[in-house]
Amino acid sequence: MDGAELSIPANVAGAKTAANAFLQDISEAIVAMEARAGRLARGDVGEVLGDDRQRLAAAIGLGAAGAAMVASIRARVRDKLQGSLLRILGQNGRIYRYGLSYYVGLAASMAKGSMQKELALHRASELSLDLVQVSPNPSTIGDYCDLYRGKVFSISGMHPIFPALSTAPNGGTPFHPWCKHTLAPFDASGLSDAKIRELANIPEDFMQLGMAGASANDFQKLWKSRKKGLGF
Repeated sequence: MDGAELSIPANVAGAKTAANAFLQDISEAIVAMEARAGRLARGDVGEVLGDDRQRLAAAIGLGAAGAAMVASIRARVRDKLQGSLLRILGQNGRIYRYGLSYYVGLAASMAKGSMQKELALHRASELSLDLVQVSPNPSTIGDYCDLYRGKVFSISGMHPIFPALSTAPNGGTPFHPWCKHTLAPFDASGLSDAKIRELANIPEDFMQLGMAGASANDFQKLWKSRKKGLGF
C-alpha cells in the first residue's frame, strides 16, 4: 500500500470496539468470580452469606456441638456461589447479582446488538442515507420496546420530522438487556406525509427520557404508567 494507512470506517471500528468491550467485560467478570471463590477457600464466608455471619460465629463457639450447623451454612455458601457468583454495580448505584453463565450470555447479547447497530449505521452511510428503522418484531416480554417497533430515526438528528437516533432508548438498539430489536437503513422517498408522520410518532414524554439519557428502568416505569392509564 506504499506506506498508506488502512482507513477503517467509523462504524466498523465501532463494531470492533463493542467486541473488545465484551471481551473486557467477561474478563472482569471471571476475575471477580475467582476472587470470591478464593475468599471462600480461605474461609471468608461472611461476604457470601452475610445473613449467616452471626449464626456461623455462634456455631463455631459451640465447638463439636455446632459442627453440623457450620457444615449446613458452608453447604449453603457453596450453593449460593454456584448460582450467584457475580455482584455488579449498576449505573443506578444498586448492586446486581448474576450467575456467571447468565452474565456471559447477557454481555454477549448486548455486544451482538451493539455490533449490529454499528454495522447498520455504516451501511446507511455507504448508501448516503440518514435514516434507520427499528425492526418490527414484538417485544418478547411486552415492554416499552413495543412503542418503537418499526419507528424511523435520523442518524444526524437533522431531519425535519424524524426524531434523532440519540433520543431512542440507549441511543438505539439494543434498547435494553436481552433486546431483540435491530436497526436497518431506511429510505423515506416516495412515502406519503401521513406515513412519514406515523413512522416518526414517538410520545413527547418518551422523547424527553431519551434526551435525558434515562435508564431502561425509567422507560419501563413510564411504559407501565401509560398502559395503566390507557395511554396506549
